[in-house]
Amino acid sequence: MIFAYKRTKAFCLLVACMGLSLSHAAGCGSVDSSSNYDICDGSSDLRLVYRSIGSGLLSSEGRLMSEHGHDFLMIDGECNYWSYEASGYMAPVVSGSLTAEQAAAISADLSVGDWDDYDDGHYQQPEHTHASRSSFWSPDSSFSCSGDCTRRFGNQDATEIRENARHWMQELNENGESNPQAFRLIVIEAIRDFHIDVPPAPAGFDPQLYLFGEDEYARYCEGDSRYVTGEAVVELARLREDFMNGVYGSGFPGMALEGEDGKIFEVFLRDALPQEGEDGLIRALNEDDDHCP
Repeated sequence: MIFAYKRTKAFCLLVACMGLSLSHAAGCGSVDSSSNYDICDGSSDLRLVYRSIGSGLLSSEGRLMSEHGHDFLMIDGECNYWSYEASGYMAPVVSGSLTAEQAAAISADLSVGDWDDYDDGHYQQPEHTHASRSSFWSPDSSFSCSGDCTRRFGNQDATEIRENARHWMQELNENGESNPQAFRLIVIEAIRDFHIDVPPAPAGFDPQLYLFGEDEYARYCEGDSRYVTGEAVVELARLREDFMNGVYGSGFPGMALEGEDGKIFEVFLRDALPQEGEDGLIRALNEDDDHCP
């Protein structure tokens, strides 16, 4: 769905692309479509990324699940997108493909062609010293801002850019599909004395292969996760769906799974993305993130 009902750059651009006179679109000034950033350039590289990055101390599993942001929208040059909205604990990443019209509308709504004006700048709201920040990235320019990216601190377009980015992220998240090819996870022995209302589910794979020691878990840093692919991915995807629907594991913060030897494990996971390096990070995006010492 295109947000054509809004008198945004995207609306005016779409009217122009349809060959209609801009006089038919009240509120549109002159639109120079040549100045818009071309997201879908045919490459397999990331071309546009919006991320919301939290602040404060995180647990080890919290670090794992927010390695790319609390939520995000990523688009590559072939018009593929990946969207993650933290609507539930360990929620899946969804993916899909944009039409050329959608890509042009996103570029216009987020004013990507104007990011050079704020390149590498960070706009901090004094009243939100410890607020989460919104990060906007393209291969050519990037900037970030805190809180609601209020306009009065120099970045005249940041508030609207942030609002439009979140609209698109939510829209695409609703229309995308979950199709995990691999996972990043933490597995620990469930040594904590929690009351379990529902019995743990049979693991269906060997959790010991991905087990973290107690100290290793306590000192988890971004990039320390275990990488899982193959048949275990299908089983983990099914278990995650059941977990999110409350079928089992009540009383544990992670998925409570039982191994063949009767041991109970907690499993925390997130979807792996195709742009990740061997450590599960995307260097172009993660190099300026706050990591544990």
